Amino acid sequence: MGIRKKGRAKFDFKGRPFVWWIEGDVHLRIASDDKQFIVGYLLIGDSSLLVVHGLEFPGIQNSERPLRLWVPPLSPTPVIGHHVNHILSMCFDGETRPFVGETPEYSAGL
Repeated sequence: MGIRKKGRAKFDFKGRPFVWWIEGDVHLRIASDDKQFIVGYLLIGDSSLLVVHGLEFPGIQNSERPLRLWVPPLSPTPVIGHHVNHILSMCFDGETRPFVGETPEYSAGL
């Protein structure tokens, strides 16, 4: 069973179907249609933290979820589609690295 698409932006990334949506006006969520790849990103503040919820994530095997990863900061563009493409490119091109240390309080809702 695929992921719910009503009210969400559908798109293809490298030939694979995905959806993205904004949750609570602060979280960007991105998920593959098969629900295997699911990530969240906090859009406000100075966050560079990507939270992995799905079972699939390139380069990471059998880790507990949610898994928090540092990612390079997003550009200041207000275009969400640009952010989505940038995040997926980082994930699938291996530019993320595991978060080390205590989880920041602001990431609790991710």
